[in-house]
Amino acid sequence: MNIGIVINTITFEAREIMNAATKHFSDVKIELFKNDDFKFDITDENDFKTDVDVFLQRSISMTRSVYTSFILENYGYRVISSHDTLSLTEDKLITTSILKKHHIPTPKTLIAFTKETALDAIHELGYPVIIKPVIGSWGRLVAMLDNERAAIAVIEDREELGNVYHKVYYLQEYVHKPGRSVDQYIDDDAVARDIRAFVIGDEVASAMYRYEVPNDWRSNVTLGGKAEACRITPELEDIALKAAKAVKGEIVGVDLMETDKGLTVVEVNGTPQFQGIMKSTGINIPKRILEYVVKSAKR
Repeated sequence: MNIGIVINTITFEAREIMNAATKHFSDVKIELFKNDDFKFDITDENDFKTDVDVFLQRSISMTRSVYTSFILENYGYRVISSHDTLSLTEDKLITTSILKKHHIPTPKTLIAFTKETALDAIHELGYPVIIKPVIGSWGRLVAMLDNERAAIAVIEDREELGNVYHKVYYLQEYVHKPGRSVDQYIDDDAVARDIRAFVIGDEVASAMYRYEVPNDWRSNVTLGGKAEACRITPELEDIALKAAKAVKGEIVGVDLMETDKGLTVVEVNGTPQFQGIMKSTGINIPKRILEYVVKSAKR
């Protein structure tokens, strides 16, 4: 079986998938496709030919991942994650709407397009409020607005300096994570956490707690957040699989928070990294990914 991996650059994830193929799958051949080298004639349905059976989309560029998945699928190839999944997960506005449509708990979220309506939305939600870019990852440009001055400053910055997507104001209620209240956060009494569940096919392969970065309120492992294994409860499994299904996801990361009313889904990632979850749980994610790809290809 031939598996192609679409990349910008060789990441930890791409290397580990190649290593897992060499170690565990003698009949699997891996080929890297760097999207810098792609040149497609999309008006010719026979332009791109390869003996790859399945492509794994591992591009760290949202734009390139969405478009290359679409183009490869248009040529008749199977791609994981698909263009449909990436289109639903790479835009937070769309993801939240899809989760709500499928009755999956998600924080209250308001959308606005001007400074004035954004401030009205913030007042409706009540401080603190989380503002996020609709497109982006790794916690970049995500901010907690805890008073009027902070809200005005951040919104004015985006009005003057941001691109068109930064002027789509995605404003979310603040979810009080376990381990602290707002006062505890200010006093540094405890460290809060959220959950990343890694879904492969129809199972939650692994899950981890992610603890907030020191002197920050975000918990992204890429920003330095500490991670540790999380037990996969029936509730966690049920909601993570429903979220993955809602976005037509085969291999996705589902980010959740614990609340007094149960788990709530914050985001779904269509090309999830797995270095942190491998190290914190000991689960061989690349091997599980290849097992899924090989098994599903034989159906």
